[in-house]
Amino acid sequence: MKKIIFSIFILSATVSCNDYLDIPVEGRTDASDFFKTEDDAIQATNAIYNF
Repeated sequence: MKKIIFSIFILSATVSCNDYLDIPVEGRTDASDFFKTEDDAIQATNAIYNF
């Protein structure tokens, strides 16, 4: 009986934590949205050299 309750607890904890794992990173731009203009390309080049 304890194994069944423990299994249900682990399963429910795993399923309920999916929302917390998909947190978007702040301060970063997705690559598919970034290089739309010439200014975006210049910003990317400057960011590489500033690093």
